[in-house]
Amino acid sequence: MKTTPTANIKKAVSQKEASTKSQTAGKSVPKQKKESLKAGSQTIPFTTDRKEANSFTVVAIGASAGGLEAVTQLLENLSPTTGMVYIYVQHLSPDHKSLLTSILSKVTEMVVQEIDDMEKMEPNNVYVIPSNKEIEVTDGHIKLIPRDKDKTS
Repeated sequence: MKTTPTANIKKAVSQKEASTKSQTAGKSVPKQKKESLKAGSQTIPFTTDRKEANSFTVVAIGASAGGLEAVTQLLENLSPTTGMVYIYVQHLSPDHKSLLTSILSKVTEMVVQEIDDMEKMEPNNVYVIPSNKEIEVTDGHIKLIPRDKDKTS
């Protein structure tokens, strides 16, 4: 009987599958695929198959004063149940009270709130930076930092 190249490939694949099955027989195969991310000189291990129960994505949106229309359109078209946290940082005048929270609350079903110091972030919420402040996000909390008086913008 004459063998064809296709028959030889099928035979090689079936031999490889049999070899793999015999090597894993009786062994426990890990359920998580472990990988690592290189960050500078540090390697950070992580898993790709299972999420931590309290993990979520944080989306930071920065804009100048003219960015309100774009952010409004974004929030109008986002599902209120994305499972993500949105932080909106807009350049605001330190002399005027911001109306961002009330404006954005009208275009989305998500909770829109001005950031309080060390607020624990919750998914499906929009957090708006208050005027004359900077923020730092650490371990799921937003910390307000006074803005340097030396900064002009």
